[in-house]
Amino acid sequence: MVSSRHYPVALLQIPPELEVCNAPPSEAELSTANSIRRPFTFPEWEPPYMLDIVRAFRLAKGKKTYVEVGTRDKGNLAYVSRLLAPDAVVVDIDIDEFPESEMLLRKIIPTAQSYHRITGDSISPEVIEQCKLATGNQKSDIIFCDSSHMYNHTLAELDIYFELLSDSGFLFFHDAYWEGNETDKGKAQALAAFDRFHPVYVVFMADPVHRYTRLSQRYDAWGGVAIIPKASLKRR
Repeated sequence: MVSSRHYPVALLQIPPELEVCNAPPSEAELSTANSIRRPFTFPEWEPPYMLDIVRAFRLAKGKKTYVEVGTRDKGNLAYVSRLLAPDAVVVDIDIDEFPESEMLLRKIIPTAQSYHRITGDSISPEVIEQCKLATGNQKSDIIFCDSSHMYNHTLAELDIYFELLSDSGFLFFHDAYWEGNETDKGKAQALAAFDRFHPVYVVFMADPVHRYTRLSQRYDAWGGVAIIPKASLKRR
């Protein structure tokens, strides 16, 4: 797959640590990702689009503390847990409980990893406090947000979870180009607003990693992983 979009050179200037996300997934990477995700996919769902995920989550290799917000079928947790350090802390936050998916995850997650499930609204003070307790008040290496796609909720998660990152950590947002619905704005506008003050980058299909910019057409664009490196703040 080759990108049909042209990006100005200025948008292709990325931090060195994101270079690992540029290469397209190998057949082995995609095969492994899909085989791990497949047992978790709900029957009524389409198979998940893993190309963006595989590229972005190369940054998770060997990391010690991982938080995922909006986990639902638990399949992404299952995939990422294989990339993390064998003794990593894994925090699972979702507004609902999915006991069958959780049971399946617990069967395959590496035994030395510490898994913590938190049920509740991802931006509530109670959930944030539980998240801090689960990580032992340690800052997280990667936080992946895939919960509500609405504008205000996304802005709140950007503010709250950015502060929970380690100095070298990364904040991820899935479905980075979703523009909202007929009554409210979505993630795309929230990420564009945040990018005015702190650099946001994106992994999308076969495109090179680039500085965040909204798509030229407004449609229900799913996939795309926005990546916000905490370290970029110090480089400005």
